[in-house]
Amino acid sequence: MGTEKRGSGRRHLGSTSDGPGRATQRPEKAALTSSAVAAHPVLGYKIRVLIHDFVNLTKDNRAASRLNQTTDKHYISRPYFEDNEAAVIKDAVVDVDVNIHHIIDAPEILGEDGGETEQRADEAASDTLKGLTVHAALETILQNFTEKRRASGDARPCGPHQLAPMYASLFGIGLEEIRDEKFLTRLRRSSV
Repeated sequence: MGTEKRGSGRRHLGSTSDGPGRATQRPEKAALTSSAVAAHPVLGYKIRVLIHDFVNLTKDNRAASRLNQTTDKHYISRPYFEDNEAAVIKDAVVDVDVNIHHIIDAPEILGEDGGETEQRADEAASDTLKGLTVHAALETILQNFTEKRRASGDARPCGPHQLAPMYASLFGIGLEEIRDEKFLTRLRRSSV
């Protein structure tokens, strides 16, 4: 494993070796922020693949296959992430402004009035979610949605319409990034 840097309380990225002549960047033990995960060359790419797969679930058999292989209720598991990477992502602290329009059941998170204006609603959503771990933010966002949908017999959120923009917003990733030709070329060439 790489060396852990102390002092800031944040997770630092260190280099490790995956064998002779192969150095890779691996996350270490203190908490990262969601924007740092998005900026990380490995974790950021993998988050983008997950978002890509949500958007392309019905159009791409490989995307559907990867999503169906996950074992975590929030999809933060293999085949997208190794166990240590999944732990890093779930423990990352949300530090980005969350767009209310990307949140499922936003009024339930914000309270009865849902905010008086769009700007206030955006600020309230960000204030509610900032400082939470990604795992806690996902639980907060999805809790009310799941409870309401359970009565209908299908408590699963829709990947393209709800999960993709929600994950993009939590990590500060623009949905246009998953349509970028460099990203798509890398995905076709190397998958996850």
